[in-house]
Amino acid sequence: MSRSPKDTRQQLLAEARRQFCQSGYYGTDSNRIAKEAGFSPQTFYRHFSDKRAIFLDVYDDFATAVTARLAAGSSARQLVRAIVALHKEWGAFRSSLIALHATDETVREIRLQKQRAQLEELSRKLDIERSDALFLLWACERMADGVALGEAKAMKVSEAALVERFAALFDARWDSEPELESRPSEAGT
Repeated sequence: MSRSPKDTRQQLLAEARRQFCQSGYYGTDSNRIAKEAGFSPQTFYRHFSDKRAIFLDVYDDFATAVTARLAAGSSARQLVRAIVALHKEWGAFRSSLIALHATDETVREIRLQKQRAQLEELSRKLDIERSDALFLLWACERMADGVALGEAKAMKVSEAALVERFAALFDARWDSEPELESRPSEAGT
């Protein structure tokens, strides 16, 4: 039975995601992705030019999941919980993404593009200024990465308590109406 090119590509992506989430970018190679998905290395290269190309396609799936969770949440608390859960699920992938962001211009540009979309969704969803949404997005990402990577546990801080405290800060911040004169102008940044 022959597999369609679309099915083959999806199987390669699923295996790449599994490996990137488990072993990170540097702990994964394209030949192993192909082999574990049940294909030859040549099949991998018919669908992807290299490991970075499949990493970026997997990243597209991650970014889509983040944006979907941002759109689905009804409060800052739900958004924080959803982002933490997603970061835990994609732990080693996230670490690789951050490392590649620092060293690979293509990855950096694509990540910034995806973050802009997340920024717009979060700003729209919470009806807040873009600077506040970016603060929330970046602070939430860092806290979620710290939880996902076991840093909270290593510091002997309850992950659940940390997530709840962080969510409560944002619930309190954006559930109240800020005074406009006390907020810096977005144009000044």
